Amino acid sequence: MTQEEIRRFRERLLKWYRTVKRDLPWRKTRDPYRILVSEIMLQQTKAETVVPYYERFLNHFPDPQSLAESTTEDVLKLWQGLGYYRRARYLQDAARTVLRVHDGEIPTDVRELRKLPGVGEYTAAAVASIAFRTPVAVVDGNVTRVLARVFKLTSPSGSRTLKNEVQELATQLLAPEAPGDFNQAMMELGATVCTPKSPKCSECPVQSFCQAAQDGQPEAYPVSPARHSVPQVHVAVGLIWGDGRLLLSKRFDDVMLGGLWELPGGKIEPGETPAECVKREIQEELGVEVAVGEQVATVRHAYSHFRVVLECFRCEVRSGEPRAIGCADLAWVKPDDLANYPLPTATVKILKAVGLAPARNETGEDQTG
Repeated sequence: MTQEEIRRFRERLLKWYRTVKRDLPWRKTRDPYRILVSEIMLQQTKAETVVPYYERFLNHFPDPQSLAESTTEDVLKLWQGLGYYRRARYLQDAARTVLRVHDGEIPTDVRELRKLPGVGEYTAAAVASIAFRTPVAVVDGNVTRVLARVFKLTSPSGSRTLKNEVQELATQLLAPEAPGDFNQAMMELGATVCTPKSPKCSECPVQSFCQAAQDGQPEAYPVSPARHSVPQVHVAVGLIWGDGRLLLSKRFDDVMLGGLWELPGGKIEPGETPAECVKREIQEELGVEVAVGEQVATVRHAYSHFRVVLECFRCEVRSGEPRAIGCADLAWVKPDDLANYPLPTATVKILKAVGLAPARNETGEDQTG
């Protein structure tokens, strides 16, 4: 693009954004902490899903100090159902770093922002440009899709080459006098108009600049890499009751879904029946022998890179006292108290299937971490 074309691109995009942008709560503040919370939550998650979590989270943790001083379990509980739970841990670690290193203030420098746990190139640029008006371009999936179409970039989606190309173009196009609005406009365009399927090209404020739209093939960009099959994992878990309480086990902090509570069980090994699996897994995890009863539920759940099928059985302890051998902790929980424990969505699905629906788990997606 020529400098004149870049000027007109910026002008049209910013005018469109300021006219039609969605009414989202994080767009009503320049508080860097609140913007950081929103950007962490928005990673891999749609804005409409994030809104209630964002508002509830900030009601409980209105500043870095309140977040830093809370228990991790309280943080995970408020995050329950939002997915990618490692983000919640990183956010709390970032708040603790802000208190320890930056006197409770979110750093203004992009390099210092990137030193915070869980803050990468994109998040640092977003916080800096929106909260502090630093002229730095952000690149996420939406921005990548927009620019891949505008310039007909042929490098495969997800490749380092495409990322570098998009970063360079985004930096060239950035409106230095309004970097926060420009970055949000690019992301808004990708989220609402330049969508992966059936893009609304007739509503696009920069359609005249888009080479893919002019060729009538916007959905061909970004170029998709070769697809791989999605693996499926089979898991068996047990419902173990004692004095009207259900036994939950806590996942170790350093594994996927770390710190969450679930029904004891594990992955079904080759040649093993689900019933044999749950008996073996409970023996290894809790140190007790159980009698495996009827199967009471089968649920399916999709994570970001694999799918899982969970078979649930009623189980009764025959010998031994449950101990936290292959898990971080154990808890005997009354049905009415299940809502007080952060649970993976797959576990919530099982509990609902057997008539034990804990309160609130909105999205139905955990993803990973």
